[in-house]
Amino acid sequence: MNNQELINALIKAKTDREINSIVRIYQLAHKEIFKLAKGLNPYRGIDTNYYMDSTYVANVLYQLSLILKRVEEQTIGRTQAVIRQMAYEGHLFALSNIAAMGVKPTPASFSIVKTRAVEAAVLLATRQLRDANNTVMEFFQLSIYEGLEKINKEVAKQRVNDIVSSGIATGRSRIKTTDILLDEMKRQGLTAMVKSNGHKMNLSDYADIVVRSQTMQAYNFANVQTIQDNGFDLVRISKHANPCKKCQPYEGKVYSISGEHPEYPSINILPGGIVGSFHPRCRHTCVPYIEKFN
Repeated sequence: MNNQELINALIKAKTDREINSIVRIYQLAHKEIFKLAKGLNPYRGIDTNYYMDSTYVANVLYQLSLILKRVEEQTIGRTQAVIRQMAYEGHLFALSNIAAMGVKPTPASFSIVKTRAVEAAVLLATRQLRDANNTVMEFFQLSIYEGLEKINKEVAKQRVNDIVSSGIATGRSRIKTTDILLDEMKRQGLTAMVKSNGHKMNLSDYADIVVRSQTMQAYNFANVQTIQDNGFDLVRISKHANPCKKCQPYEGKVYSISGEHPEYPSINILPGGIVGSFHPRCRHTCVPYIEKFN
């Protein structure tokens, strides 16, 4: 490993630590939200005679809003910075691979095309994370009120049982309101995020996918664009140990950036139209390919 490769590896390791740190914030927030859900008891007691305390519900939702606001303040700016940093790393990765092939690279600064693409990834990640927070709040509210509707039905049922068994509404039957609310949240998927394909996941998993996917998109776009800026048209997809079924068909294959090569297919046929979009959290990238050297 030469000095430049060592520098690149150290920069990448630092960026990976930053990504893990951002994801950790969401993981801790998810635990806080789950704890908040477990403590829900809007009836302020468990006897069937108790009524819902709307002030308590409003306070719980306010606590949730504070958690989500804090998460946004701690992560949005850092996510934007790490996406830009990963794009620069993709640029350096391409230059080091070109140099390793015995070709003197042109270390040009980011072109307007590259800058716009990276900023598009920054804006998309920002919107996705903010939408995620809004969805959690909406989900929490919906779960509470749908859970309360079930509690009210259970309360009415228990009062009838009291009258049947003792002739009066004693109020001695006790309803586990917290359990009912948690069951409702679990039924819908606690702190669920609904993706476009219908799959549900919690906030921390969703944030992990957004941050890692957008950073790799920026990394690979800058990598491919730098390769093309240096006069190369062909790239080869990286090979990894134990690749998943979605990635395996593409590993080691050669693609044309321009799509005009007579022998190799266009890179645009790849899922997402770019390397590293084979699935969420994909780590694949590509290197320049010169036919006469292979």
